[in-house]
Amino acid sequence: MAFDGDADRIFFVDEKGGAIHSSLITSLIAKTMLLKYPKSTIIYNAVCGHIVPETIARHGGRPVMERVGHSFIKATMRRTDAVFGGEHSAHYYYRDNYFADSGVISALIMCEVLSRENKPLSELLEEFRVRATLEETNVPVKDKDRTIAFIKNYYQKKSQGKSEGKKSNEKSEEKITKISELDGLTIEFDTWWFNVRPSNTEPLLRLNMEAPNKEFLERKKEEVLVLMRK
Repeated sequence: MAFDGDADRIFFVDEKGGAIHSSLITSLIAKTMLLKYPKSTIIYNAVCGHIVPETIARHGGRPVMERVGHSFIKATMRRTDAVFGGEHSAHYYYRDNYFADSGVISALIMCEVLSRENKPLSELLEEFRVRATLEETNVPVKDKDRTIAFIKNYYQKKSQGKSEGKKSNEKSEEKITKISELDGLTIEFDTWWFNVRPSNTEPLLRLNMEAPNKEFLERKKEEVLVLMRK
């Protein structure tokens, strides 16, 4: 376990030496909290992996998405009386900790789960490893809003257009199923999704993405990065 300077964030490495994506930890803690507090609301941010809301719903909870940032997460937790909230940045929030984030509480919960289940961390997380996930990638840009608009327009045109003669798997790569602007731009397709959101403090855009496998993820990552750098 590794904490940041004020211990409000915590990162995990499994027994094989692999760094763990925070969406997997959020899913495991959400499952644990719902065993203790059935049917509770749990908050997650807009760039968490889809396994997070899927896990919450599967275990009888109510998943609520919020934009990235502790002020937004805390406010929505208070409004909905959410028992837990998780962010991709390794912030984990608890109703019984005044809706605040705590790396120490998260560490204790993880130790509790590991002790109770008597399994290695990699095995405990295996049920949540259903997609390939990109670690947040930063790209310097001159005009954040213009770049986001350009990316949205590119994929909208690609989705609307001329997929005749293409294979079915190519169509599913291009068919947009949902667009959200809750936090930057999120575009979801049949088989993958990505989010591009602006940094609030630097001239950067941040890219998050999920896909069915690593090869597909790498290909789509390069595709979006080319657009972000134009």
